[in-house]
Amino acid sequence: MIERIQVTAIILAAGEGSRMGTTRPKVFKKLAGRTIIERSTAAFDDSPVIHDCIIVAPADHQEEIADLFRSEPNPPTVISGGTTRSGSTLAGLRSIKDSEGFVLVHDAARPLVTTETISAVVKALEIREAVTVASPATDTILTVRNSSITDIPNRSTTWHAQTPQGFHLATLRAAYEAAGSTSLDFTDDCSIVRKYLPNVSIGLIPGPPDNIKITRPVDIEIAESLLANREAQSRVPYSE
Repeated sequence: MIERIQVTAIILAAGEGSRMGTTRPKVFKKLAGRTIIERSTAAFDDSPVIHDCIIVAPADHQEEIADLFRSEPNPPTVISGGTTRSGSTLAGLRSIKDSEGFVLVHDAARPLVTTETISAVVKALEIREAVTVASPATDTILTVRNSSITDIPNRSTTWHAQTPQGFHLATLRAAYEAAGSTSLDFTDDCSIVRKYLPNVSIGLIPGPPDNIKITRPVDIEIAESLLANREAQSRVPYSE
């Protein structure tokens, strides 16, 4: 079924990345010799289930990001993003000409995503309208308001959301249409579907713990260590 359905990836790279402490967007930071945006896009470019890739970039860096991919056989489409994460997703949706198919929304700040995770999301969309990759919480989660703890949820029922998040294209568009002209500033797209299309069941795919998000400078060091470990494991010869 996957081969017959158009699958588009929207990679969100329009964030400022202020917590990285740099004046340039964090997607230009180098991770083991390649920029974060190049590494984030590579898995989608290599995936046999992805047909098109759209990068949503900061308006003043759109051409600079496009230049990184001009020599590729099938370069991604690079468009200008919105002022919020939700606005950037909406810009990506509006650039998709198809009326049907699947769409995967991925944060460019997660450069260690794998083709296996991407395939799992697309496979799940054969029976679900919306799915997210997530990992089980390993720390106790606190709900806090005004510097005071208001709740301590049961850790066994809490997960950390990751990306990509996948949707039937019509479903995600319907959620944004239902939101109307509301100023949207959600931290992920499943939250928009849950709020505006509450009858849509959102599936969960256990994600690998190394699908981390680059937020602070130390995350670069962690990601490089994880990449080195992956490469070392790939060189280990098979033995029975």
